[in-house]
Amino acid sequence: MARRRAASGDAPVCHVVGAGLAGLAAACRLASAGMRVRLYEAAPQAGGRCRSLPDQRFGTAIDNGAHVLMTGNRAALSFLRGIGAPSTALAPLDALEFRDLGDGSAWRIRPAGESAAWMLGRGLSIPGVPRGRLLWEGLRLLSARAGSRAGERLSPGGLAWRRLWRPFLKTVFNAEAAEVSAPHAAAVLKRLLSEGAASGRVLLAARPWSEIAAEPAVACLRRAGAEIAFGSPLLALERGEGRARRLIFRNRAVDAGRDPVILAVPNAAARRLCPDLVPALPHAPILNLHFETPEDLGLGFRCPVGGLVDAVFWRGPVVSVTIGGATGDGDAEALAAAAWAEAAAVLPRPPSLTPPPWRRIVEKRATVAATPEAFALRPGTATPEANLFLAGDWTATGLPSTIEGAVVSGRTAAEAALAAGTQ
Repeated sequence: MARRRAASGDAPVCHVVGAGLAGLAAACRLASAGMRVRLYEAAPQAGGRCRSLPDQRFGTAIDNGAHVLMTGNRAALSFLRGIGAPSTALAPLDALEFRDLGDGSAWRIRPAGESAAWMLGRGLSIPGVPRGRLLWEGLRLLSARAGSRAGERLSPGGLAWRRLWRPFLKTVFNAEAAEVSAPHAAAVLKRLLSEGAASGRVLLAARPWSEIAAEPAVACLRRAGAEIAFGSPLLALERGEGRARRLIFRNRAVDAGRDPVILAVPNAAARRLCPDLVPALPHAPILNLHFETPEDLGLGFRCPVGGLVDAVFWRGPVVSVTIGGATGDGDAEALAAAAWAEAAAVLPRPPSLTPPPWRRIVEKRATVAATPEAFALRPGTATPEANLFLAGDWTATGLPSTIEGAVVSGRTAAEAALAAGTQ
């Protein structure tokens, strides 16, 4: 994609609404296939939730979330390679580190080799939890039937639950661990652990995410001749005779004719535009606190266990704390103090217990709920309108609301649009 020539003037056109990762992935796939792309975005920049925010007080850009990738996220990694993301963008971790805030126990999970056999060695060793117990519960999860919950297949309340299953489920799905759809949890587990280091190693953003994904994708699209309109919210979508016919923006209207249209906007926006086609999905919030430390801590990621915080990520002088399911209601200062105390317990160089300057970012509708009922509600890419397709991490990708899910949905929608554009 990075060296693709601009599409010819007589090439078919596809309209992509939304320049989050799903829309960008769709637009890039279409442009690489020689289609003319018209990309519309309500915000003044691309990236959606996977964007970076300039912070004058910190003197650097901060991400609205940690957005960790794994080596098994092949769609996302392929997308980043295709747009020419910086080669230094992602840094692999040798192991994922945990610390139990209750008794101070620390351990590392280190995928290795090229198969699931690594779990029989030292790579999967958790204090107080027999490996046989972990493997037995893992097999129970992998054999889960449709409609079942993780809490029904595992053993909530035990040490294995506290030190492995709950952190895994909470971090990946941003949900109450026991309520997560067991088959979907099993699919993620199998995907990430079955190939050793090839699928299970953590990749950290060594640069702000806008520099990794959004900016290279936009530059790539422009080189391919795509028309990009920022600050263009879609107010209405006129449909008739089984097709999407007209896109009504704030300052103009665009006739789609027989052109494919990909709606790559959040679930709530898609439902507002097409209430008869898009169900209202339950969502969960995420709260991120960003702290400015007096020194550069390098790059790292650790998971506290048994407390308020789900993950701690640091890059340079900024420490970012993620609390899944939190809305930010209540005493903000007390929340920041509690979160910082937990972060301080896992940082490589113990800082002052007094919270440094901080910034709070709350995504109230960050991810789609991960219950069996919510997964069952997710719509597919195709719609009854022959030229209208849906994309977003809220569609039926089989994956949680993640970067990988967004990219998979965008590429799936692009393939459907390509097929429709050639008919």
